[in-house]
Amino acid sequence: MPTVNTARGPVDTSELGRTFMHEHISLGGTDVFANWPELNDAPACLEAATTRFAELDERGVGTVVDVTPANLGRDIALIEQVQASTRVNIVVATGMYWNVPLYWHGRDPDELAAAFVREIEQGIAETSVRAGIIKLASHMTMDEVNEAVLRAGARAHRRTGVPITTHAMPQAFGLEQQRIFREEGVDLSRTIIGHQGNEPTPDFYRQLMDAGSLIGADNFGIEIGSPDWHDSQGRIEVIAELCADGYADRIVLSHDSMCCIHWGQVQALRQANPNWTSTYIPDVIAPAMLDRGISEAHLEQMLVTNPRRVFETQGAY
Repeated sequence: MPTVNTARGPVDTSELGRTFMHEHISLGGTDVFANWPELNDAPACLEAATTRFAELDERGVGTVVDVTPANLGRDIALIEQVQASTRVNIVVATGMYWNVPLYWHGRDPDELAAAFVREIEQGIAETSVRAGIIKLASHMTMDEVNEAVLRAGARAHRRTGVPITTHAMPQAFGLEQQRIFREEGVDLSRTIIGHQGNEPTPDFYRQLMDAGSLIGADNFGIEIGSPDWHDSQGRIEVIAELCADGYADRIVLSHDSMCCIHWGQVQALRQANPNWTSTYIPDVIAPAMLDRGISEAHLEQMLVTNPRRVFETQGAY
């Protein structure tokens, strides 16, 4: 049986269950806390995370994919503590967020790819926790540095077989990400283009999926903050149309939520969006999808079957 790396070690893909493919336990802060430890309220963060994961367990969620790479504030010690407290599997990410540290500017993408591979094959920092997914991001601009990071992630993927998931804002950057991945020889069926479904543009999402990628409808709960974002009902309408057209096998669902957040701007966004929590899909969105006519089978496909297939498509190439 294929396995996937989690914070508890390798887990059979048959045990993943209902999976949220784009979430965060803790967002931002670790670089600050390394120098100003008095700013880190670690006990409060751990309490918030363990409470949230207990709620997810109660709702039958089997796996959460924490797509927080090092430069987005990944806290591997916290993740290990949360994993020890819950039955829910936590898949941890390597990769790079869009605010690339200056250390990597101008370096050969193969150097960065080797750093990603180390976290997949050997472990993250001084731990034995190995990454199970590669997170890559493009945000507001696509410059040489961002392109180099995307190429590094693509090469690490091809060396290890670990899947790629992305942050694409604006969503049109998904096409550029696909272009770069294709140039690097990536099988696009092993990629998820994230932050899609937020605008009423189903033809654009079909274009991404027809090229081979899955899309992540992964901002459920964020309804205020951008004039281009759908509210939840708008997202449900888009997904219903895509499911009716036969695309349910290329969509995954999530929230992009976090248990604790150390960035002031995102704290304000969360305060403006009280539904932005990883229990929103099971509590509200899934029932609303059923009411809209999205079938139980399509929900199972998007929440269980598609994530499992992403992790079962394995092997370097």
